[in-house]
Amino acid sequence: MVSRSRKILIIQTILLYFLILPGLTLLIIIRFNEIPTEVLIGFLIASIVCSLLTLPLSIVSFIFSLIQKNENQKLLKTSMIVKLVLIPYYVINFIYCFVLIAVAGNPWMMIGIPFIIFISFFNTYCSVLSTSLHSFVFVLKYLIKNKIKPNPATIVGLVFHFFFCIDVIGGILLCLGFKDLKKVELPS
Repeated sequence: MVSRSRKILIIQTILLYFLILPGLTLLIIIRFNEIPTEVLIGFLIASIVCSLLTLPLSIVSFIFSLIQKNENQKLLKTSMIVKLVLIPYYVINFIYCFVLIAVAGNPWMMIGIPFIIFISFFNTYCSVLSTSLHSFVFVLKYLIKNKIKPNPATIVGLVFHFFFCIDVIGGILLCLGFKDLKKVELPS
């Protein structure tokens, strides 16, 4: 049976890919046509809405990971797989933001460049955090419950979970470090 935390993590991954559809549409429009400023503003508003949709899901996901009692190592593996699956999303998101900034050559749109950067950073960091919090909470609860001292790979993996790009490495280290913790665990 798949836990609620894992279900939300999978749903969020699918949702994030659906949220980049306006960006892909914008890139296609820019490639083949001139783009009016009103359309660009519309896509910017769609990006803001999409960014704000990921935040409540992240909060619900975090709450479920806190109250879930019967989590297992599958959550760490799911989190690592989700981080690997989201790499193309981050690449497309970066290209989308770069195009938005490049298209903002209009003097009225230049005012929005810091806003575009903020929204892009916010959206990306929310997705990084929401895919990291499951693993972070699970490992901390496991360490505290079993009174185990974490190994260096686990500590580095936990720290890496909060930084963009190296969070994928952190997920892999956490999976490997957790396997080592399970081997060292003393029978109760």
